[in-house]
Amino acid sequence: MNPAKRKTFTRWIGLILVISSCAATLQAQPPQHFLAGLPPCDSQNSAHREAVAISLTTYVALHEIEQYASRADVIDSLSKISPLFGSLGNEECAEHLSLILLASMKLVAVAYEKADIQLDIGNSEDLAPLLEHWQEWATGFVSEELKTQFWLGSFSNYQGRGIVVGCESYLLPVETGLARGGDTLAELSLALSALFDPHQNHPATDVVTEDWIKELGLSVAGIQIDDGLAEIALGGQLRGIGTCGDAILEAQILQTVFQFTDIARAKITDGERNLWEIVDMSELLSVEARREYIYERETLNWLRD
Repeated sequence: MNPAKRKTFTRWIGLILVISSCAATLQAQPPQHFLAGLPPCDSQNSAHREAVAISLTTYVALHEIEQYASRADVIDSLSKISPLFGSLGNEECAEHLSLILLASMKLVAVAYEKADIQLDIGNSEDLAPLLEHWQEWATGFVSEELKTQFWLGSFSNYQGRGIVVGCESYLLPVETGLARGGDTLAELSLALSALFDPHQNHPATDVVTEDWIKELGLSVAGIQIDDGLAEIALGGQLRGIGTCGDAILEAQILQTVFQFTDIARAKITDGERNLWEIVDMSELLSVEARREYIYERETLNWLRD
């Protein structure tokens, strides 16, 4: 078997295994139960938006398989689409990715039948209304307007939407209501001002957020953005709160700043102290280097655009 055929055969077998394992689950319970309790997708989460976009592309591609009549055409088409399945299973946005897998199984089953291969995945008529609803939802989801947000620290991962930042804590997003993509300087200023507002809180009444950031009395004194570098001067005083408090404070500010993809670097000070000075425990840098420290987007692997 030549390498090209071997690669196609391997993908084909992998796809059969994925679909067969999912099919066994579907046979045991109806689709509505299969999806119940899984976390929702968040249109302001870039990873979720990308996952849904991939799912939608896969859905459309699998629809095209139904027109093929020969076994060779079906296998060739599935071998080209199957790599997409690997990227669907590793996202947080579980509810609608599970649904698209059901859609995939239904459509591939049609292709199997045309290729004289039988795979019992249940009654496809039960899936039809779910698939129609999902496609309408996904199309709107990927085109939904991005909103400017700020992030609050909490020990609760509300609806699975939090960003893990250490000390068993999360950052939870709160929308400001202002659309993103117009004026980064104005949008960032609004987002930070909302974050530092002593009356800010999470819109869900059952979510408790930490008040450490309020204790410092911070405000926005000035922002300059030039060639991807945001220089942010804060009013109030940056000072240590405690190991966890310092880390969460830093994460709240950085996530709020770096939500804007045109900002690659950020220097954050209160006029005297750099934000880095209150969180850096290593003391590997000189006093001067710590005071002039610039955060780099690329070094923060927990960031969410």
